[in-house]
Amino acid sequence: MGVAQPAGHEWPYQRRWGTMVAAFAFFGAAALFLGHQASTNTRALIFDLIPFPAPGATAFYWALSGLSLAVTAFALLLVIVRFRGEGKRRLVITQKYIMLPLSLWHDQLLTIDYRAVRSLSVRTVSRRGPILRSKRARHRILQLDCTSRRYSISSSQLPSDETFDEVCALIAARVPGARGDSRQHTVR
Repeated sequence: MGVAQPAGHEWPYQRRWGTMVAAFAFFGAAALFLGHQASTNTRALIFDLIPFPAPGATAFYWALSGLSLAVTAFALLLVIVRFRGEGKRRLVITQKYIMLPLSLWHDQLLTIDYRAVRSLSVRTVSRRGPILRSKRARHRILQLDCTSRRYSISSSQLPSDETFDEVCALIAARVPGARGDSRQHTVR
């Protein structure tokens, strides 16, 4: 009598809390601050050599406040999607197929047969962090070029970078004859 093998590997696939909370807090505070600046403004403003008289400066502050409020609302929407999809949004890798969420807004899982994958590539998006200029933030994306369209698996939606490396290795081992791009494309 043998021990049953697991059907595949499975990980949660959703936005990390830190990013959403940081965006909500930062842009929420910016919306409040800029809204206060706009409602109490009586002074002109020179912005990058562009002079604004007092009414123009007030309108500029209101516009920035509104933009910050929109980003705050988007971060809140991401939190709601995360709560709604808790336990549903996952990445599954089996011997025959990959299952991943249809999009950022859907919980429904899409099944991709390995035979439909023509090539694999990893893209790395690098940027300098806003606080520590010497530290680089990395975001990697595994692109699956299939017969019908291109699908992406983002490192930022997996639990860790090590999980992303494991996912890449598992998929590369299962795709028959994929012409994988061994180079890592870096976008700055």
